[in-house]
Amino acid sequence: LTSLDLSNNAIENVGAEALAKGLKENSTLTELDLSKNTIGNVGADALAKGLKENSTLTELDLSKNAIGNIGADALAKGLKENSTLTELDLSNNAIGNVGAEALAKGLKENSTLTSLDLSNNAIENVGADALGEGLQDNSTLAVLYLSCNAVGDIGANALAKGLKKNSTLTLLDLRRNAIGNVGADSLAKGLKENSTLRSLDFSYNAIENVGADALAKVVKENLTLTKADLSNNAIGNVGADALAKGLKENSMLTKVNLSNNAIGNVGAEALANGLKENSTLTSLDLSHNGISDVGADSLAKGLKET
Repeated sequence: LTSLDLSNNAIENVGAEALAKGLKENSTLTELDLSKNTIGNVGADALAKGLKENSTLTELDLSKNAIGNIGADALAKGLKENSTLTELDLSNNAIGNVGAEALAKGLKENSTLTSLDLSNNAIENVGADALGEGLQDNSTLAVLYLSCNAVGDIGANALAKGLKKNSTLTLLDLRRNAIGNVGADSLAKGLKENSTLRSLDFSYNAIENVGADALAKVVKENLTLTKADLSNNAIGNVGADALAKGLKENSMLTKVNLSNNAIGNVGAEALANGLKENSTLTSLDLSHNGISDVGADSLAKGLKET
């Protein structure tokens, strides 16, 4: 047996402890899905101990359980001694800042984990700061999901510092994190010095036109980012104009989502002009933007010259 799916059951700490004992002696299982159960800190601690002795498991899904900061701390210690796990999903738990800090320390010493999902865990700027530091020292993590937390501008700044020194991260998900234009500016500066990130999800924040302008400047210089989601950010036509100018000089982006941003006809016209000079973009989402026939006409003209 190499894959075991026990998701959406009624497994609690006792069941997790039993499975952990099995992990210690098993030498074939590579994937274990325990999502949507009610495993708490005790169960997480047991599984962490199992990880220390297991040498085959590569994917562990513990999302939508009842793991708090104590359980996260135990798992972090397990990561320090584990040398096979590559994907860990802890989304939709309640690890908070303390749990994020513990996992960040684990990242510093772990050399195998490539994907970590901490979405919807009540992580604020303090936790983001710790994760930013962890990114500076980690040399394997490629995917980091932090959506639906509350890192804010201060947390975004901390993560940006991590991006400046990190050389492995390719995907960063910061959806729904209450990040404004200040945080967007910080991340833009981080991206200027980063040479590996390829996908950035910044949707459902509040960067507005000022934040869009900061990111647009990076778009002109960045040589790795291929996908950017800036939907639901109230960037307006001014922000769209700034991004359009960035697109004129960008030669890497292939997919951009600007849906639900109130860019209107003026913004559509600016983007149409940007498309005329861009030769790499293959997908552009402008849905829910209040674009009428006038804007459609502008885009049509732009398409003729792409």
